[in-house]
Amino acid sequence: MKVVVDIPNVLHKEKSCSEIMECLGYYLQLLSILSKQLGLCYGLDDVHKFPDPGKYRNDCEHGYVEIEI
Repeated sequence: MKVVVDIPNVLHKEKSCSEIMECLGYYLQLLSILSKQLGLCYGLDDVHKFPDPGKYRNDCEHGYVEIEI
């Protein structure tokens, strides 16, 4: 599992995590730290399946943050 943040031409970062709660912690931390760079965010895809395996992506005006399971 990993958390990925991508702001095109500015930042691409991946952080490995061993369990879903650890990933959620990193995910929320990145959203709050990078909120100005990401801009307005639109919510998780596949939120109805959470925490089933897959990708959970929060699209923003200037990039995205996602959890890959």
